[in-house]
Amino acid sequence: MKSIIFLVLISVAFLGYAQTDSAIVLDGKKSSSGDFENLDMPEFVGGAGALFMHLQKNLNFPQEAKDNHVNGAVKTEFTVDSLGNIKDVKVLEGLGYGCDEAAIAAIKSMPKWTPGKKNGKPVEIKYTLPVRFQSNSYNPSKPKPKPNTRDAEADGLLEAEQYKEALQQLKTAYRGNPTNHSIHLQMGVAKLGLGKTEAACKSFEKALELGSNEAKKYIAEKCK
Repeated sequence: MKSIIFLVLISVAFLGYAQTDSAIVLDGKKSSSGDFENLDMPEFVGGAGALFMHLQKNLNFPQEAKDNHVNGAVKTEFTVDSLGNIKDVKVLEGLGYGCDEAAIAAIKSMPKWTPGKKNGKPVEIKYTLPVRFQSNSYNPSKPKPKPNTRDAEADGLLEAEQYKEALQQLKTAYRGNPTNHSIHLQMGVAKLGLGKTEAACKSFEKALELGSNEAKKYIAEKCK
């Protein structure tokens, strides 16, 4: 007999946030879609509290997300089949910075649920589950660093051939945005100006790894 799939939103209760970096589950509401008459919802063994604790334990907060002060939710979707297995896990709305993959891994780590029933017969139930990531260093009043933009102050120092000062400025910028390939490129230019060719080439290679096309020119010309 063909399975029936209903769309619902899981509701998970929790009391508050941990003080350290953490990933937490947001409250949800039942969807208005689907036929809920004579429908017994599937349940994580132990209830919503146990589900929350399981996800708290198994969610990994990616270092890249911490470094970029990520704050938000990954909206996931999965199906609890008629045997209670979790399948078809996917991201509906992502955050990037490794959060999407971390949310999927946590969902896939869940054990079997007690399956849902329709008119007394097991059916597949599709859920959406928003998984929230928040860094303890997140400051909503502080804008998130823009990806791959050049540091204007360092550009001025480089143009004035003040390489030591430029490098110091870029080290500060790097701490706030370590995956910015333009910062690595500028650091390479500053190191070249200081005669540190080997160190400069490492910065250019890192810039290239992070997606800088301009770094190819420097590597070809300076790192033979």
